[in-house]
Amino acid sequence: MIVECVAFVPIGALSEASPAVASILVVALFANGFGLAVSNVHSVSVRQTVTAPALLGRMNAGYRFLVTGTVPIGAVLGGALGEAVGLRFALVILGLVLPVSLLWIAMSPLPRLRALGSVC
Repeated sequence: MIVECVAFVPIGALSEASPAVASILVVALFANGFGLAVSNVHSVSVRQTVTAPALLGRMNAGYRFLVTGTVPIGAVLGGALGEAVGLRFALVILGLVLPVSLLWIAMSPLPRLRALGSVC
C-alpha cells in the first residue's frame, strides 16, 4: 500500500508536457497500479481469513458496496476540488493526502501480523 499511495506524490510536481514528464507519469501510474494489485491480494486474504465461512458472501458484498459505492462521491469531490483550485494543485493535494491514509493501517494490528493463522 505504500507503493500505491506514494506513487502519486510526483504527479502534482510535473511541469509542461514533454517526453520526460510522460515517462515519469507512466512510471508513477504503473507503480500505483502494481501497488494496488498487490495490496488488494493481501487485503482480500486477510478479510477472508478472519471471516467465518458462513459470512464470507455478506462480508465481500458489504466491502465491495462500501468501496465501489464511494467512487462516485470521490469523483465528484475530486472534480469540484479541481474546478475550485485548479487541476495541478488538486493533484498536489492528492499526492500529499493519499499517503496520510497509510496512518489508518499503521495504527492497526496489521503491521504486527506475521502469519494469517495468528489473526483468528
